[in-house]
Amino acid sequence: MCRSISEIVMQNLPIKKSYSTSIDLGGTHYPDKFTNEIIHGKYAFGTIIPSYNIKFLNRVLFNHILKRNYMADSIIIDTNELKMNDVPHLISNLDMEIIRI
Repeated sequence: MCRSISEIVMQNLPIKKSYSTSIDLGGTHYPDKFTNEIIHGKYAFGTIIPSYNIKFLNRVLFNHILKRNYMADSIIIDTNELKMNDVPHLISNLDMEIIRI
C-alpha cells in the first residue's frame, strides 16, 4: 500500500527533481543539520550513521553500506557531533565528495 501511495504522489507532483545521494555521518538520531539539508538542500540521503553508532562502524560494515548506497556520490559529515579524525580510515580512499556541515 505504501508503495502504491508513493507512486501516485510521485506521478502527480508538478516538479520532478533529481538529487545527488549522500551517506551521512554524525549528529543525533534525527540531526537538525541533516533535516535542514533534506528540506532545503540538494542531497537525498542514503544511510545515516549517528555519532553514537560510529564506534560500531568498521570496514566490513562500511563496505556493506557503500554497496547498498551504490548511487551515493558524497559523504556528509556533521562536524559538530563527529570529528574528522573519527572516520579517516573509512573515507580516506573513497572517490566521493566529502561535505562538512
